[in-house]
Amino acid sequence: MVLKLLLNLYLSIGAGIWEEILFRLIIFSFLYKIFKKYNNINFYTLFLSVFISSIIFSAFHYIGINADVFNFDSFLIRFLGGLFLSLLYYYRGFGIAVMSH
Repeated sequence: MVLKLLLNLYLSIGAGIWEEILFRLIIFSFLYKIFKKYNNINFYTLFLSVFISSIIFSAFHYIGINADVFNFDSFLIRFLGGLFLSLLYYYRGFGIAVMSH
């Protein structure tokens, strides 16, 4: 019982860290740099980067052997979570985004 609880805690913390590294540090930052190179309007650059990385973040949860079955409601909730975490990362930094995840 205790081992299962510790395993679930470890997986939850680990997933938050790795997902934030992948989706915020790598994907969001890459998109932001690319869009910033071709667009000088910061609002559009931020909007596109947040929107696209959030779609990828949400879709990622439906890929793989142990993935969830697609459901629009859960996709939308994860997408909104991705929006929130991306904006949090942009304005407050990586550590806050990881802790919030």
